[in-house]
Amino acid sequence: MNFSDVNLTVHFANSAYIILVPTVLMVIDIIVGILNAWKSKAIKSSKLRDGIVHKFDELIIIIVALFLQFTLGLPREIPVFSATYIIIMELISILENLSKSGVKVPEWVTKRLANALEDANKEKE
Repeated sequence: MNFSDVNLTVHFANSAYIILVPTVLMVIDIIVGILNAWKSKAIKSSKLRDGIVHKFDELIIIIVALFLQFTLGLPREIPVFSATYIIIMELISILENLSKSGVKVPEWVTKRLANALEDANKEKE
């Protein structure tokens, strides 16, 4: 299954979820990252600040895609693709942070997500 298949099977109930789901995962990622840094005594405000700015940039991508969909009549697949791509990135980041803090994450899960992200990168080009 490649990223196009995933993108075609993802159905958000409405456009609010296209923003809500990635946002919730971003918040979880930030919390898990902070807890992991706190546990390893490596909290750095600059790294946190850069991470939060990166998260806002990702949200702006989704908002712009939704704006283009509604104003220019572009296909719904554009914001769905953007959101799905960001969701997969956030899931990978959450799993990496959990793994660093000692939680055993099945290898097949991270490999599957990494493969989906790799497929998406190929399709972007």
